[in-house]
Amino acid sequence: MALMGLPFNPRPAETVPIGEVGIELRGLHLFQVRALAEMDRDASDAQAIAWAAGCTPEEATEWIERSSGGDAAQLLAAIMRLSGWTPEAGARFPE
Repeated sequence: MALMGLPFNPRPAETVPIGEVGIELRGLHLFQVRALAEMDRDASDAQAIAWAAGCTPEEATEWIERSSGGDAAQLLAAIMRLSGWTPEAGARFPE
């Protein structure tokens, strides 16, 4: 598929199993990843989950507060992986 002459692949998506449920996630785009870097850590975690899962930041915050830390960390790790958000990727774009 091409947009104005630039070919692209859709952002990756997958269902991530967390306990007894599967949570549908989509990788974040570059502008979202950059915006997260400017936020407070708690706000950025909730916003990342909101964008990736298609919910509101308030719903994501409630989910984080009601879930185990391990479940939240697992979900954030999957979002980072789907988004290509790695230290190596960040090193390519110095500030």
